Amino acid sequence: MLKVALVCPFDLDRLSGTPVRSRLTAKVLHQLCQLQVYATGGSDPFVQVIPNTWVKRFRLDRFTREVVRALYQFRPDVVHLVNPAGILAALAYKTGYPQVKIITEIHGLTRYEMTQARPWSRLAFQGLEWLSLKFADHVVAMSYSQKHLIVQEFGLDLAQKISVIWGPVDVQSIRCENLARGDKFTVGYLGNGSFWQGIGLILYAVEKLTDYPHIHFLLGGIQPDLYRIHLPQPLPDNLTVIPVIPRGQESAFLSQCHVLVSSRIGGQVSESQYPYKLSYYLAAGRPIIASAVSDQPLIIERAKCGLIFDPNQPETLVQKILELFYMDEQQRQEMGRNGRRFAETYLDLEQLGTKLLAIYQGLSADCTGTNQSQDHNQE
Repeated sequence: MLKVALVCPFDLDRLSGTPVRSRLTAKVLHQLCQLQVYATGGSDPFVQVIPNTWVKRFRLDRFTREVVRALYQFRPDVVHLVNPAGILAALAYKTGYPQVKIITEIHGLTRYEMTQARPWSRLAFQGLEWLSLKFADHVVAMSYSQKHLIVQEFGLDLAQKISVIWGPVDVQSIRCENLARGDKFTVGYLGNGSFWQGIGLILYAVEKLTDYPHIHFLLGGIQPDLYRIHLPQPLPDNLTVIPVIPRGQESAFLSQCHVLVSSRIGGQVSESQYPYKLSYYLAAGRPIIASAVSDQPLIIERAKCGLIFDPNQPETLVQKILELFYMDEQQRQEMGRNGRRFAETYLDLEQLGTKLLAIYQGLSADCTGTNQSQDHNQE
């Protein structure tokens, strides 16, 4: 059986995009191959926690040393990196086991995400990112816009070994029944408050729609620091904020909403990522209003499940909300069903396992090391 090591220099139990996706990936691979996960935290039985790696800051030297030791004990055929910080351990292991295949999974590009980091730290992670791409036998990108940026910044030769796999989601765990309009038409958002999420665009819509008593906004996952600093106090009557949505409660939250918004702002930080909430929205079977950022327009168009607005013109979000508010209920429900079918067909965990296994096995069978990129999201 194929032996795979998943290297995750973060806490897998943390409720944010990268840990959530990595945990789902690990659960899928655990069913398909002999798996060992190395992370700084995690409660699943297949996770080996690397201790003492966070002492005021991330200790790359300690993490690398312990992962190298663990890799030589496990002897994997594939080392799958979910962060560039794992590349040093992978290369150290490759010196003694040269036939190992290295997979680099890119969740975001350092130069755009670490804008607030110290210069030396940012430069170090850019170097790790370059190494992880240069020595990867295959690269998993989160979106086509991210793939474009990777090729643009790191070289055209990378295009031949990049596969795009959109955010996977456990579709069966998200059950949302059709929701009648009732007294309130609820516009929902589930995610964090990072600047690229475009919370300000939603707040603009909140302000502009205060005269519509039947439209209510429900924001989930906005932490107290953003809640206190950026949200109006006291909150307007048409806005409810739930700072934390516990793991496993996503479906219950989404089921309260008539329409879901992914409001990411434009710019390279968003283009270098995948809006992971979009996968949950699709699985929830609700119409989606998404900004024209990253692969959102492509997915919404393919799925026929919602509307697109221009993040540079906040009033267009207001217009799209009103368009769905006045839309026939059956038409909205059809949009939601289209999104659900799209998630079942292309984003379910079984699909993720099939895609990853095909990459691993293809690399193992390729003795020359020449790999062709694959579009794992094509209909």
